[in-house]
Amino acid sequence: MSNRQTTRKRSEQEEEYFKILFRDYFASMCVFADRYLHDGEIARDVVHDVFCRIWENPSELTGVSNVKNYLYTSVRNHCFDVLRRENVHHR
Repeated sequence: MSNRQTTRKRSEQEEEYFKILFRDYFASMCVFADRYLHDGEIARDVVHDVFCRIWENPSELTGVSNVKNYLYTSVRNHCFDVLRRENVHHR
């Protein structure tokens, strides 16, 4: 069975909402992540991962009253994870 078959069908509303979130926040989230990581490529990867997680599990936003804060917090936490892994590798 393909990934498309196993994934729940998204509604047009969910897809449109995701497109709006991505359009409105992706660039600013990349700038934000770069402040922590000082590497634009890794920063984009971090933000991409956060958006992929939301795409794969849209219910993650259920009950979230401030999506902007949620995105910033998710990106920040993912940056911390990357920095911790990097720190462990340099020991």
